[in-house]
Amino acid sequence: MKNRLNSVLIGSPLMWIIITLGVLLRIIQYGYNCSLSIDEASLALNIIDRTYAEIFNPLDYNQGSPIGFLIILKWLTLTFNSGELILRLLSLVCGILSIFLFKILAEKILAGKCVPVALGLFAISNTLIFYSAQVKQYTVDVMIAIILCLMANRLRANKDSLVFIIVFGMVGAVATWFSHPSVFVLGGIGIRLAYFKIIKKNEHREYKLIVCYVLWLLGFISVYVVSLKNLGNHSFLLHYWSDSFMPIPPTSVEDVKWYITYFFKLFKKTLGFSLKGVCGLTFMLGCYSMFRRRRHQLCDLTLPILLVLFASALQQYPFYGRLLLFITPMLILLIAEGVNYIWDSTTDKPVIVCVIVTLLFLHPVFYAGKYLVKPRYEEEIKPVMKYIQNHRNSNDAIYLYYRSEIAFTYYADRYGMNKQDCIVGVASKYDWNGYKRDLEKLRGHTRVWLLFSHIYNWEDIDDERLFIYYLDNMGKKLDSVKHHGASAYLYDLTEEL
Repeated sequence: MKNRLNSVLIGSPLMWIIITLGVLLRIIQYGYNCSLSIDEASLALNIIDRTYAEIFNPLDYNQGSPIGFLIILKWLTLTFNSGELILRLLSLVCGILSIFLFKILAEKILAGKCVPVALGLFAISNTLIFYSAQVKQYTVDVMIAIILCLMANRLRANKDSLVFIIVFGMVGAVATWFSHPSVFVLGGIGIRLAYFKIIKKNEHREYKLIVCYVLWLLGFISVYVVSLKNLGNHSFLLHYWSDSFMPIPPTSVEDVKWYITYFFKLFKKTLGFSLKGVCGLTFMLGCYSMFRRRRHQLCDLTLPILLVLFASALQQYPFYGRLLLFITPMLILLIAEGVNYIWDSTTDKPVIVCVIVTLLFLHPVFYAGKYLVKPRYEEEIKPVMKYIQNHRNSNDAIYLYYRSEIAFTYYADRYGMNKQDCIVGVASKYDWNGYKRDLEKLRGHTRVWLLFSHIYNWEDIDDERLFIYYLDNMGKKLDSVKHHGASAYLYDLTEEL
């Protein structure tokens, strides 16, 4: 039975079916053309409203993104338009190319029978599909990480001519301008090369690699001076990600729990797999299997993760979610290696490996199917603004919930609105009375639209519900419209009910 299964898995038709599925899932999500979320709109406004030179300045709206990524998007918006599909095009292209590149990497690292497992998990990963249709740099991070791993694998195979080393050095230097976390991948590769090719290779020390290291270092220094030094001291981002910095040394039970919790969050939040226990088990088995037979490859796959942890301990890079998407290829390869270890260890019980693979694919397949027929919406503000455009009178006032301001600003011209004519609400999530005082200023308006998106939710009380409670006691609701993550309400506030 295993021999027949092995021949099916290694066959090329299955591989191309997986690749085609992965490409289609990304294109379909992209084609839904969902509204920009607050994070996307924040980055989009920085790109649209700035010149090329201004892109090098610290970004507005608490954003941080690689300079190279911003420059390409700026060129795309100037060449074509500033619509969502153009802004998301680079992410889509990188997301699709990553599938093909990952197939090559998996074939070089894994046993043939487990390549489809790795490729399948990569192709239908919910997070990889989602960020292939976002105005964010995360799929660029993934693609660059795979490219660097492929080049490191070539160098490990002793195909290390001076020309290739210089090319690798230049690629790594450029990578730092397009992907902030590429420094962790390069750092891991550099440490591994230094140990296996220089320290342990006593007969012929590979001093040519110093050329590569120098080019990487120059690339990192240049991007640090231009961009990264500002992000490292960004007070808002440091506070926002404060829970994602590794406590070292651990001084409490909560600190120890952090290590366990964030280990499993790698599989839940970063990979998007629900059965994190199964993923964690196969990952650890994969690490053990590679440690026994291919330690150099284990270093390539795990050192970037360890370096991110180290940076996290220094409060320089959060160890959480989408910011770790670049290590998705490493995680999936080690999970697939774990499947291979179970396969080889249970030759007489094929049902065991079948159960493990089924559990690994269970939720990814479910979510891939779900979002194939239903878009993964975040904040659908477009249809809400369209409704207001079609139903507002010329004298209607518009009040913007403070977290809807950025997305509204991006779409305002499209729907004949101007933020300067709107009332922007206060940010008062820790003082609910602040919202009430702000709404009191609206008294006397015969018709006022209140627009909500990216609604703050805390302890089962979300701001939208709180606003509606206040408004229902201040006046009369005349109309309303609601879509996923966004809504609007029309009130007459001329007299208290």
